[in-house]
Amino acid sequence: MMWVDSKGKRLASRSGEGRLFYDFPLYVGKKWAKRVQGQLSDGAGFGYLFSFRVLSVEGVTVAAGTFKAFKIEMEQKVLQPGATAITHIWFSPEVKNLADLKFIGSYGAAWNIKGQDFELADYKLALGAIEAKTGGKS
Repeated sequence: MMWVDSKGKRLASRSGEGRLFYDFPLYVGKKWAKRVQGQLSDGAGFGYLFSFRVLSVEGVTVAAGTFKAFKIEMEQKVLQPGATAITHIWFSPEVKNLADLKFIGSYGAAWNIKGQDFELADYKLALGAIEAKTGGKS
């Protein structure tokens, strides 16, 4: 997965969210959780607990088009001091990635962090994925 800003400039890796976000197969009602260690800019370590729940399957429209997607709620809890943030993720099996991501809630006043929303602007599947989808026929 590669992240770019609105001008197409490549952004630094976002710590492997793709591996973190999903626990396949996805279905409405599925829940899972993962614990992750993080590090602040001053070097202090802390833990996160990510809890996920598939809320629905729905259409999502973004710059790259309209896609059928799993709407996933992610609760990200900082274990000390216990601040929490909520994010909604729309994962599209068609593009094999997230199509949209919206930051819903904040970590609280103690953490001066603003959430960032993302949406799929464009995509291109690898040739092997296209062949698998079409059975190798043109």
